[in-house]
Amino acid sequence: MNILRKVYAGSSARQALWRLLAVAAFCLITAAGRSAGYYAVTVQPLRMIVAELAAGRAEVVAIIPPGASPHTYEPRPSDLKAVRDAKFFFSVAENLDSWAARLPNEHSARAMDLLPESARQSFPETAEHDHHDDHDHGAIDPHFWTDPLAVKALLPALTAKLCEVDPQGADAYRANEKAFAAQLDMLNEEATRELAPLRGRSAFLFHPSFLYLLKRHGIDYAGSIEEIPGKEGSPRHTIAAIKAIKAKHVPVVFTEPQLPRGPAAVIAEGAGVKLAELDPNGGVAGRMKYEEWLRHNLTVLREAYQP
Repeated sequence: MNILRKVYAGSSARQALWRLLAVAAFCLITAAGRSAGYYAVTVQPLRMIVAELAAGRAEVVAIIPPGASPHTYEPRPSDLKAVRDAKFFFSVAENLDSWAARLPNEHSARAMDLLPESARQSFPETAEHDHHDDHDHGAIDPHFWTDPLAVKALLPALTAKLCEVDPQGADAYRANEKAFAAQLDMLNEEATRELAPLRGRSAFLFHPSFLYLLKRHGIDYAGSIEEIPGKEGSPRHTIAAIKAIKAKHVPVVFTEPQLPRGPAAVIAEGAGVKLAELDPNGGVAGRMKYEEWLRHNLTVLREAYQP
């Protein structure tokens, strides 16, 4: 109604008609350019990645809100509708967002099933590792997005899925894929420069969420506080963690904004080292786009090892 008032205000009937037709044409053109509906994903990193491919064509909605952990998230009734009405639904892996299976969509896929085997990593064996269903010895690590080159390896399969459900947007998806792949190459080069001083150093994480990035740049993984996210380790594990930090001369323990800070503070105090916060998920101000999120974590890593 506001548009109509503006169209007719101070105009003759013929001018008003032409202006109204112009408004209608603009709306039709805009709708045609974004006719793919929307895509739903489970986690913020997938939203960042798919949004790059769907730019100018469709919106991408993440089920998990910023600040929540995909390991401990419980879907809401509204999530069921959001997934059901989406053009396509992407989750990550059984050992990260298994709850996604309760949110059915006729068109869905797991990112780890699409990621080439050559780009996948397995969780390493660690001295203190409780037996559980999530991060078992030898299980595939689902946190591929921490390595830009792993993300790049996934793009062709993701793009093919988008083209499959929205063939009219195929040219846009492929053009976006090409541009994003070039950006990922530049981000990998940037990460190589930023993390070069840390090559050969050791990192102690809150949970094993940055192993792809660490391995790519020659940073040793010294262990984690919570190898089952959201579940504190045993006293024996805490003692072993402190010993590992001291033995490998790790200067910092990394926390995560999605998980409780307390266990990290206890271990850091026991080992006499400082705390810093890595963000494996993003989705907050300043970390909405993939490049912003990655650069934030590169800065945290670099600064954490400075005296």
